[in-house]
Amino acid sequence: MTFNYEITNDQETYSSLSAARGSRRESAVAQLFSLGHINMKTKCIVLLTFLASYCLYGQSLLPVIVLTSRDVFTNSVHLRTPPTTPWQNVTFRYVGKSSTEVEAIVKSRPRCVRVMKDGVVVVETDGGCTGYTDHKTNWVGLVLLFSKYDQAKLAAKTLRGE
Repeated sequence: MTFNYEITNDQETYSSLSAARGSRRESAVAQLFSLGHINMKTKCIVLLTFLASYCLYGQSLLPVIVLTSRDVFTNSVHLRTPPTTPWQNVTFRYVGKSSTEVEAIVKSRPRCVRVMKDGVVVVETDGGCTGYTDHKTNWVGLVLLFSKYDQAKLAAKTLRGE
């Protein structure tokens, strides 16, 4: 995006505005700043509103992972942290997923993980998840992050098929 402008009487007037390959958002911002009669405070408020809506929209694009006891090795499910810690970790190994597939799940930065049983969401993570490796070489599963011990305990129990 290129802006050509000239300054006249301490006021910016834009002589030309050309956006070679801009998105609609860039075009809207460019049009906003080309309006000389709107004061800078209003321009900043509108720009911050665009930024906030983009951030909120971006969050909704993060994937949600759905797990059942059929997706994991049930004997690999463990609640790794004591009840007194602020975050509870449940670890497990995936069934039938390659290291590359698990790594792709981790890198997609899922917004949350839902643990389901009989088609009903039993528990949902608060903190999302991170990857679980064996000997720092192969991605084998996930570490689910919960803020409450009871949630983590229920997730572990459900994933073990109990």
